[in-house]
Amino acid sequence: MPINVRQLRYAIAAADHRSFHGAARTLGIEQSSLSRHIRTLERVAGVTLFVRTRSGVNITSAGIAFMHSARSIVAQSDRMISASRSAGKGHSGMIAVGHNSAMSAGHLRTAVIDWNTRNPETEIKAIEGNRSILHAGLRAGSIDFVVLPSQINYDDMKQALLWREPMMVALPICHHLAGQQSVEWAALKDETLMFPTHDLGAEIRDIVMDRLPPPDLCPEFHTQEASHASILSMLGEAKYITITTEAATGAQYPGVVFRKLHDPHGPVSISYSGYWSKINQNPALRRFLNYIRKRYALSFEPD
Repeated sequence: MPINVRQLRYAIAAADHRSFHGAARTLGIEQSSLSRHIRTLERVAGVTLFVRTRSGVNITSAGIAFMHSARSIVAQSDRMISASRSAGKGHSGMIAVGHNSAMSAGHLRTAVIDWNTRNPETEIKAIEGNRSILHAGLRAGSIDFVVLPSQINYDDMKQALLWREPMMVALPICHHLAGQQSVEWAALKDETLMFPTHDLGAEIRDIVMDRLPPPDLCPEFHTQEASHASILSMLGEAKYITITTEAATGAQYPGVVFRKLHDPHGPVSISYSGYWSKINQNPALRRFLNYIRKRYALSFEPD
């Protein structure tokens, strides 16, 4: 017969009170029940824990050693139960958040920092990848929540428009447009633009082609099998420019300046959407979605 935590609790109470009667009264049980459980515990352990006297009980030397381990086991059991209940309510655990490498700053970064401050017991694991990798992670359950530019309908996912961020032109500091406070769309028509094959490349390239349609206004496009951050890091010595979002300006890139992109109506922005699986059962994700919803005054339903 294995030893159980209830028996350990009864023995600890008896040791603390030096009395079966006092322990039983504190525990709210019959003394006969407590005595029976302790006798069973002694039989299974193969040692005598208490010497019964007329005034109560004395702990044996074996009992003293036993109680030390028993207290540790009971405390560990209590912590395990507390952690499990907390995780079940979404108050602890982990949330895997996917994004592309162009989002080192901006709303996502500030939201995660604020969440970590408010919820230190719930870890956020950041996962970088392109759209297809992040979608696959959502479907496999290895990623809980993904933030991506623009909106794409996935039949197996729930989604919500989260926020908009300004679009920026990244330029070598010696570029003729670098001296301007902002850059108009039309000023890009004779430029060479470099984009990553993945990350934000395809989305922003489509926006540029929509605003500057070929053949007369469309700038020259080049792509590289590199991350957005890698392209920005090489920009200072290059003859090309690129377009990114405010979220990419959190890091320092030597020789590179960022200027807001404008059209005749003012600053240009790009939307970001959040995606999560319809069958995701992570309680911490529900709390995170509610946090995002309240932080940005959104109307979507997490469930």
